[in-house]
Amino acid sequence: MKIAQDLLDEFVDALRSELHGYGELLALMESQQSRIISRDTLKIESSAHEVNSQFEQIQKLKRLREESQARLSVSMGLLPDAQYAEQRQYLPADFRNLTDALVEENNDLLKKVRKTAKQNQMLLFRTVEMMQEFINHIIPRTDSPAYDATGATRSDSRRAGLYEAIG
Repeated sequence: MKIAQDLLDEFVDALRSELHGYGELLALMESQQSRIISRDTLKIESSAHEVNSQFEQIQKLKRLREESQARLSVSMGLLPDAQYAEQRQYLPADFRNLTDALVEENNDLLKKVRKTAKQNQMLLFRTVEMMQEFINHIIPRTDSPAYDATGATRSDSRRAGLYEAIG
């Protein structure tokens, strides 16, 4: 079966673009991580916008790759939603090696992105937690039980005013 060269080239270009997008996202997330560690709050906020923008870009790149992959599948006589593992056997050997490498690199980068995202989330959570502890230390909470209209107990958390906390 002869597969159109333009479909093969388009698929390889889409894989490369997606790989580049993941690489940029990982770099942004690593930069964000160093900003979190150094507690550079202004740059943390801007890096969050950069990461979100790059994530949106990756979603577009992924969609383009999936569309290219679907066209390639149809040209091979497969269903449009065929997985790469199914398509692989119909690819010419030189393209199979190239696409195998690109798919593997994409998957590896995606794993690194997920790991870094999880680390950043934990770092941000811990930073917020530390700030909450600091605020609670400066302005202690006074909790007193209260009852709502149904008679159930609810916590009526009040903060002491700054003047009250000091005095």
